[in-house]
Amino acid sequence: VEDYTGHTCGNCPRAAEVMHDLELTYGSRIIPMAVHVGFFAQTQSNPDGSYSTDFRTQAGNQWNTEFGNSAQGLPNGMINRRPEGGGFPQSYTAWTAQVANLLELPPDASLAIELDYNESTRNVNVDIDVTAFNDLNSGPYNIVVCLTEDSIVDWQKDYDPSLADENLEHYVHMHALRANFNGTWGNQVGSGNLSAGSVNSVSYSLVLDTEWVDHNCNVVAFIYQTGNKEVIQADYKHLIEE
Repeated sequence: VEDYTGHTCGNCPRAAEVMHDLELTYGSRIIPMAVHVGFFAQTQSNPDGSYSTDFRTQAGNQWNTEFGNSAQGLPNGMINRRPEGGGFPQSYTAWTAQVANLLELPPDASLAIELDYNESTRNVNVDIDVTAFNDLNSGPYNIVVCLTEDSIVDWQKDYDPSLADENLEHYVHMHALRANFNGTWGNQVGSGNLSAGSVNSVSYSLVLDTEWVDHNCNVVAFIYQTGNKEVIQADYKHLIEE
């Protein structure tokens, strides 16, 4: 579930609440990611330092251009990058029903993520085994590996009428996309189509920025069909298991 958002988008906290509810309902079956894009993610130079953090990423910007999220008006998102109703961006009010329907379907593949993190060098090594359960004949398929960060306390605009001030200094940002291990669109898995029972392994590494809190970081991976961009399977793992 990709939540396209921005820190000056006052309606965006409502989408984050839906994401939280989905996590409470489905647990680890939900793979969350918050992608800060567009006008509402721009930084500001205010005397109090509000909205000065740049949450934007190269991959997020390019996905936003490809799928047209901010052009449609935030908040919105994508569920497995499936175009419902003629377009990729989906209103957050539709996420719950779409997730429930997709989770009824049997999986076509699995991802097994193994992490090796050095707290001194802040280097992350990721090994992933991609196992196909069925013959996947609409290839090629790519894998994308990302880093997200939870519990970032920073400014957020919130239009909730019950609040005394719409500018929240201590809002907790969750699942924020920070970086990609292997580029915006990832790398091909195998040689094209994937046969049932086949296992393909990939490895990547990344050094954490000094501003990111390693104990709050997660590795997110997903494989998708390159033709229609639909995500076939996704998984995530905490960088440091508490």
